[in-house]
Amino acid sequence: AQPLAALRDRLLDMLAHLEAGLDFVEEDIEFIAAAELIAGINAALADARTMLAQMQARETVGELPRVAIVGLPNAGKSSLLNALAGEGAAIVSPQPGATRDYLTRCVQCDSVACELVDTAGVEEAPGETIAAKAQRFAAQQTHAAALMLHCIDAAAPPNAWDQAQLARSDAGPRIIVLTKCDLPRQCEPPGPFVATSSATGLGLEQLRAAIADHLAIASCESSAVVDVTAARCHDSLAAAIDALRRAHTLAAGDGQQELVAVELRVALDEIAKMAGAVYTDDILDRIFSRFCIGK
Repeated sequence: AQPLAALRDRLLDMLAHLEAGLDFVEEDIEFIAAAELIAGINAALADARTMLAQMQARETVGELPRVAIVGLPNAGKSSLLNALAGEGAAIVSPQPGATRDYLTRCVQCDSVACELVDTAGVEEAPGETIAAKAQRFAAQQTHAAALMLHCIDAAAPPNAWDQAQLARSDAGPRIIVLTKCDLPRQCEPPGPFVATSSATGLGLEQLRAAIADHLAIASCESSAVVDVTAARCHDSLAAAIDALRRAHTLAAGDGQQELVAVELRVALDEIAKMAGAVYTDDILDRIFSRFCIGK
């Protein structure tokens, strides 16, 4: 957003100078020299080309969808991360609160790659203690996640926090994961869930398949909008670059400022499609704030 705003600002400055020279020809003022105009267009072209290259790079690379593992302390979150990732990434302890920050691992769930995030357990913590900071980070990671794995300890009695979370209708995409199912079961959530055991491997393949299915559905629902938006921005920026090329050719040739101004307007129109900002009032403000004319 900032590079686009800077490019727009640069073009507005040049267009304001050109418009002032065209509208106030009776004034004995050189509003912008030919060399300055050409240099300004060159700089704008360089900025626009850099932005287009960065946009294309982002379209090529992309980010993995994030899957946040959430739940109460000692609900088996870290063990689940280790089991799904196939390595001892997270500290596993029978003491609640062993995870004080969050850990991430890239994993393959069937044919879908994703980033697993092991968050700190959710609990009441007074003040900004280490535990409170960890919970704040966990909330941020959960908010940014494409999917949540809500872990519930099968070997523990039902608790108020889990029940409140299960009753939420605004929780977003999630899979209820019943952990520690190799131990005597003391609770069972209502509705669909995946029964797992990180110790024995029970349910892990089923969970991987469920994660892949959820992410595939989410990708289909969002990619159409994202792809259309990215394509429109790409096309608008490419059109702005074409207009700036034409403006440069005109400015370096016979220097017809009317035609150069037309091409700068075309470039600004294309940028407005991305930035959502018109420029007519901006040009007038710049003319009358910088030059003592029309008074």
